[in-house]
Amino acid sequence: MFMQRNITLKNGLHATLLQQPHLHSCAIGAYIRVGSRDESPEQWGLTHLLEHMLYRGSRDYPSTATLAAVFEGSGGALDGATWRDHTSFTVNCHPTRIAPVLSALADMLITPRFVEIDIEKHVLDEELASDIDEDGHDIDITNISRKAVWGEDPMARRVGGSSDVIRKLTVHDLRAHHGRYYVGHNMALCIAGPCDLDSLETLVHHAFHGLPAGCTQPAPTLPVFAPKGPVLTRKHEDTGQLEILLTFDALPDTHPMFPAMRVLTSVLDDGLSTRLQQAVCDRTGLVYDLTSGLDCYPDAGLYDIALRVMPKRAIAAVQATLESLHTLCRDGISQAEFEQARQQCLYELEFRMDSASDLVDTFGAGLLYAAPGSLADRMATLRALTPNDLLTVARSVFQSRNVHATVMGPIRKTQALKIKQLLEPFHAQPELFDRQVA
Repeated sequence: MFMQRNITLKNGLHATLLQQPHLHSCAIGAYIRVGSRDESPEQWGLTHLLEHMLYRGSRDYPSTATLAAVFEGSGGALDGATWRDHTSFTVNCHPTRIAPVLSALADMLITPRFVEIDIEKHVLDEELASDIDEDGHDIDITNISRKAVWGEDPMARRVGGSSDVIRKLTVHDLRAHHGRYYVGHNMALCIAGPCDLDSLETLVHHAFHGLPAGCTQPAPTLPVFAPKGPVLTRKHEDTGQLEILLTFDALPDTHPMFPAMRVLTSVLDDGLSTRLQQAVCDRTGLVYDLTSGLDCYPDAGLYDIALRVMPKRAIAAVQATLESLHTLCRDGISQAEFEQARQQCLYELEFRMDSASDLVDTFGAGLLYAAPGSLADRMATLRALTPNDLLTVARSVFQSRNVHATVMGPIRKTQALKIKQLLEPFHAQPELFDRQVA
């Protein structure tokens, strides 16, 4: 029987403990409320560098090898990641090894040594180079899109940072950043597995009692979707296909209507039977690869539709995509289609109970910004939705004023102009609800 316990340590650290007795592995996730959006231009990449430097050893595990040996000798490997709004560290382990793994993770987060910074800067330089061409220009279409839709806001910057800025950062910068953000009131923990909840709570208190309390950092400035109408960013690359990214201003993941947005994306693209796959791939053969996804935060959200298409079919592919969205906004969603999409979302939540890492991922960084709730609460919210809820969200999101197109590849100016023209009359309607979260 699935059980959940939410605790708060004296230093402010929130922890959600999940017990699922039939599992044979444990998963641990630590989440820190600091990301690339929290950096000044002079700090661009500091959060990413800090994440890397924590692997370099801590007080009780003084090197990368001694620290990694604890995780890798317990059945897993530590995975660190920097995001726009947070940093995460996740690891799987055998249930019998939960105590040493939790102890090593806490020691790494609380007492890092910050040694060998120059070596780690070289590593980051190599990592960042994968998204840069020989002239130093960004060639990642998502990075280019975010710069276009968020303008000068820190959310627009590439998450990994700038090599030029990172080279100038010092150990003093790392210590200051770590001291400000890696504190109890700015951190959350999630553990899932077969372990007894009382035992887990004791282990968490023991491992993290030395974490400074600090304070919750103030919310950053609200990002604004910069384009006020259909705007197109074009970048020429010598490839045989175009990459086209249609980016819509969507909902924050803390918005009351976000569950409807989530089910709506399942209506559009969640298997070959769904709308976009049928309209752009299966029935017309316009593209081989169509993907879509939400990129959402507590105060902002985007919905991307990505197409890979030969230049000669680009206009038709964009037109078919927009027509599918327009038809949905005009005619609505049938009860059968709605129920299939909603049931798919419910199944996905239920399936997560079969995996410790999926359970941790389900709660994850959301613990930093809202009360944890439960899987039962989430399922109840999904079951309360109606087709009209999805239609309300669709008509608010899929509008000309809310879309930006990014195109990379060998596209002619006349083609780019035609794509922009397709976006202009796409759909227009007054906002049906407040997009911001109170």
